[in-house]
Amino acid sequence: MSKTIIKRLSIVVLAAMVFGLFSGFISKTPVRKTYADEIKKVNHDLSVKDITFEKYPNVKVGITIVDETTDLSVKVGPETDEDFYPEHKKWNGIPTVAKAGNNIFVAWYTGGKGEPDTDNYICVAVSADMGVTWKNPWMVITGSPLGIVWPIFYKNGAGELCLIYGDNKMTGSQMIKLYNADGPLENITYSYPKVTGAKMSVTCKPTLLSDGRILAAYGNNAFDGIPTTIIKSEDDGETFSAYRVIKSTVEDRYHDFAEVSIVEKKDGKLWALIRLCDGMSMEQSFSSDGGNTWTRATNDLANPPFYSPGSRFYMARLKSGNLLFVTNMQGRNTDRRNMTCWLSEDDGETWPYLLQLDPTQSSYPDFYQDDDGLIYMVHDRERYGEGGIRMHIFTEEDVKKGEFCTKNAKQGIIIAKIDYSYGDIVSVNGAFEKVEKYKVGTDIKDILKNKPTTINVTDDNGKNYTLTGRYRVSGYDKNKAGTYTAYFTSTEEMPSKLKDGYGALKFRIVLEDSGAGCSSSLNAGLIIPMVLFGGAAIALLMKKIFLQNKKLKEGKRENITQR
Repeated sequence: MSKTIIKRLSIVVLAAMVFGLFSGFISKTPVRKTYADEIKKVNHDLSVKDITFEKYPNVKVGITIVDETTDLSVKVGPETDEDFYPEHKKWNGIPTVAKAGNNIFVAWYTGGKGEPDTDNYICVAVSADMGVTWKNPWMVITGSPLGIVWPIFYKNGAGELCLIYGDNKMTGSQMIKLYNADGPLENITYSYPKVTGAKMSVTCKPTLLSDGRILAAYGNNAFDGIPTTIIKSEDDGETFSAYRVIKSTVEDRYHDFAEVSIVEKKDGKLWALIRLCDGMSMEQSFSSDGGNTWTRATNDLANPPFYSPGSRFYMARLKSGNLLFVTNMQGRNTDRRNMTCWLSEDDGETWPYLLQLDPTQSSYPDFYQDDDGLIYMVHDRERYGEGGIRMHIFTEEDVKKGEFCTKNAKQGIIIAKIDYSYGDIVSVNGAFEKVEKYKVGTDIKDILKNKPTTINVTDDNGKNYTLTGRYRVSGYDKNKAGTYTAYFTSTEEMPSKLKDGYGALKFRIVLEDSGAGCSSSLNAGLIIPMVLFGGAAIALLMKKIFLQNKKLKEGKRENITQR
């Protein structure tokens, strides 16, 4: 063999050795395993709980997509007669929402006698027709011997639909991803559940920051001694780790659940709103260094809109850059009524626009905005009464106008109910128009004097009622143009299961300045001078045109100077 051939072979062998060493080095380099490697075979049997975790060897989880083969008569737990039929539940609560393609996903937890309970489980419903019809249940997540609770839908930086949840023993949170979530339901698969690393499940949507990190929070200082804890993910939600603790100026006994909304302000500052209980409303904290340090939380927020009756609220940035905030607007007490959302166009400095969603007992709002700008807002209603899960669809324009008025806007969509004998008033027969217009100076007595004291109403079950009462208007000033709301207040006790969730018993009174339309934002002090000035200008222009024509007819040429 020639020296040339031997030399060439040596080079090839050496190159192969180097490549092998390099490949070995590469193979030992940590590579983040993704959920794509962990897609689990879809289960349709509610009795199967075959998912276990090394960290929790005694805990078993079952994830079931319900189809025509699924037996809903399977018992929720070994010591109960409750099954998985929607009408056999004792309560529904704490929902969350997201959308992928045409599919709207809403999850909440239920099961057992209440919260917490070992028979708690997560129910997921889905609609592919803008909430007209629902498949309920579509997915069920169960656990043994622990109840599965606190579902939260969110999308990570890759746009993947994630569902994070926990258990009622607070042993940790888990997360799954839904694949093909934007397509036909029969093609959707899900990932193997993954322990996220968070001690408790988060109860508000995690926040995707501009640098790609994801922040969320949890805490239960009053009962378990867990302070408000910021957690972060630097791998797009694969894992979370405890990051920082927010200290407070408020006593620990007011921190029963640290349900926290975090937004990134336009200047890069982080703003956290934290739930308090027992009439303390909420508190706020700020970070100017990406979450590394936080100011001591204080409960000195301006009201409105920052009310909370010791219940979850939620704030997030919309695609327009504006902020949307939703809470119960019943003041600093414990009454969970008047679910209302507010809009800010100046990064949270002012909140001039509001839209009432539901005046009845309701709680735990969550929302999601799609690429078309539609906002999907969910909450529960009378958790242990009606057992309702409700959704509203609207846009920023609806919030600015204070009513559901755009093309796709819908109020109070029923996703689930336990007791269908509860009914919402859908028509008020012959009592009033929804909007009545009057001139400034009209006395409220003149507006209400001909209104009936007895009205007939029909609920969404088709049942008719006769109500006796009178109309009330709060804050009416006959000398001030604007819009006021009149409510029919019953003087007798309303039927306990009759609700006015759609605001059918109220109408708007629009006071207009003389000669001005209701949409005019100009006051009389400006309108009168403008009208006078406009009239004079028009008269002067007509005079000049007349003189110009006269001179032309006389054959005279003259330059006309505009003044």
